[in-house]
Amino acid sequence: MDKVVIIGDAAVGKTSIVSRLSGGNFDEHEQTTISGNGQKCNYKINNDEHSFVIWDTAGQERYRSMTTVYFTGAEAAIIVFDITDEESFSNVDSWASLFRGRVYDEAAIILIGNKIDLEYIDDGKNENMKKKKNKRVITRKEADNMKDKIGAIEYVEVSAKTGDGIEQLRSCIGSEIDYRRKLKGSSDNSTKNINLQDHSTKKKCC
Repeated sequence: MDKVVIIGDAAVGKTSIVSRLSGGNFDEHEQTTISGNGQKCNYKINNDEHSFVIWDTAGQERYRSMTTVYFTGAEAAIIVFDITDEESFSNVDSWASLFRGRVYDEAAIILIGNKIDLEYIDDGKNENMKKKKNKRVITRKEADNMKDKIGAIEYVEVSAKTGDGIEQLRSCIGSEIDYRRKLKGSSDNSTKNINLQDHSTKKKCC
């Protein structure tokens, strides 16, 4: 079964995202992850059911060497940051370098901005919104620039709490896995010479 790892700083919501992808619910009191934990996730391609295993990893510095053990054999990494936490965003680059240093060059990276439920947009119509503070500190443009910097194939914004964006993320992961499986399984010489990160011929997954 295809393997995906989810990485990023502690408390950015990795475990909650994994729970959502694997069919679970959001738990406000989720325990901090210390060791890796694999969960089966299902997705559909052309109405056919497929699965991948996503490995949740620890984000704390003291567990970093343990985290890299789970990179072996991964087709892709999901790097998560918190849109309300500038430090977690600043550390995305180092997480990407850590992953790239342990896997083959063509392994994909998908960048995720979590906690979009904490972004409150005052449209002037909702009185409740006027009382809330917008906690977003990382703009979409900044995240898109980071995506390009680390060579990620996509940037997706989600809320593990509300579930917003989770199906988009699932589709993105599934499309990427399907794309790579087809390229690897092809015996056509011209296909063999295609770089797996050249997505110009692949339909945008998100």
